[in-house]
Amino acid sequence: MSTQPIITSNSKDSKDSSEHPTSDVPTVFDVASDIQQSLQDLLRKVNEDDAVFNKSVNSIYDKLKKMEE
Repeated sequence: MSTQPIITSNSKDSKDSSEHPTSDVPTVFDVASDIQQSLQDLLRKVNEDDAVFNKSVNSIYDKLKKMEE
């Protein structure tokens, strides 16, 4: 008979890593915060683009009115 130790999937290294998560693993709060920040940045950009678009449209309307006169 062999005297080699039986290796299982619950080795000491894998058990320690599951009990002590590393700082590289994001939490749900981290992910939610990142999503919220991304959405706020996107909303700010959309509002800026909307203002530029409205300014352009108003400029076109003004030029059309001047051409009609």
